[in-house]
Amino acid sequence: AAKTAFAEVTRDHRNRVAGNGAIGLYLAGEMAGVSQLFAMSRHLEPAFRATAAWSMGRVADPRFIGTLKRLQEDTNPTVQQAARKAEIVLLAEKDRLLKLDSIPLQIRTAKWCAGAYTIGLIVHEGDVSTRGLKPFQFVITSGGEVVEEFAFTELPGPSIHYEFRWSGPLPPSRIVKAELFTEKGAGEAPDLELSV
Repeated sequence: AAKTAFAEVTRDHRNRVAGNGAIGLYLAGEMAGVSQLFAMSRHLEPAFRATAAWSMGRVADPRFIGTLKRLQEDTNPTVQQAARKAEIVLLAEKDRLLKLDSIPLQIRTAKWCAGAYTIGLIVHEGDVSTRGLKPFQFVITSGGEVVEEFAFTELPGPSIHYEFRWSGPLPPSRIVKAELFTEKGAGEAPDLELSV
């Protein structure tokens, strides 16, 4: 019921209400919260863009660092200031997580066909549990841009632990990247080129 309420208020005409709805979805583990914050960062009204920046600082997710850098070049001073403050929080959080245990990742498959991406990822066994990870703990980058929205499946087999799917055009750079940020540690997979 709470998730439904959060989703409804993300469409509110008041920027702070919409921002709190997106934060609520994020904290409830819903990737829709991530999508809403990205969308809000491109809103026509500066108040919504400023709220997006503030909200990104509140959830402290490293995937938003690039967006906050862009918002610091916004034409509105309030948006710029909110983005600068949020970026400080995100950079500190990313640094903290990177100082925890290192979690090895490997992209096993990276395919693009007729506008559909499929990425297969393995999280190596070790002291850190590799099962039960949540989608918002992963940051997937394609062609140098963060993938804002993807479908996520945990697979039972040993060859691929997690699969990510999304749609979009083939970027000029076919390089994909995967990062993982958890309270137990962080990791980054070596870049891999998409097979087409």
